[in-house]
Amino acid sequence: RFACEHLDWHRFDYISYHRREAAVTAFGYLGEAASPVIPTLRKLVYSDDAGIGLSALWALDNIRTEAVVPVFIEALTNSHCEGRFQVIRCLGRMGHKSSASVPYLLRLLDGSEEHIQADAAQALGRISLSASEVVPKLISKIENPRSRACAEAAEAVGSYGLAATAAIP
Repeated sequence: RFACEHLDWHRFDYISYHRREAAVTAFGYLGEAASPVIPTLRKLVYSDDAGIGLSALWALDNIRTEAVVPVFIEALTNSHCEGRFQVIRCLGRMGHKSSASVPYLLRLLDGSEEHIQADAAQALGRISLSASEVVPKLISKIENPRSRACAEAAEAVGSYGLAATAAIP
């Protein structure tokens, strides 16, 4: 708790890179106990130092409460976030807790970056909500066997189980 209350990013100027990265990463080991530092980690996601930004995302992923979902959604929609692929995977690992991210993941599924589409399909399969909205979009990715997202989309449809059959157009 002391570390969460006294994290002052400006003081990091005097600390070596590895110590800064270790300090940020350490919050992830605290899990939910690090919830008070979520606002600071949110700022660090957009650090000029990509390593610090990715460490902040890792810490947020390990805090894994619903309070981090808005931070991840913001990162998905912000072009200054270096770790969008990591954010997508974090949302998938959170499962139902990240249900608010479904509309944003669906937009990424329609994007032009195939690896982002594949990660979004996988995350949507792990979240497994809104079958009537999600399954038709996933099926559209299956229809293109040359797409990197094809296999991920097929697996994601399977994770919806019987709910997928009702959603198939």
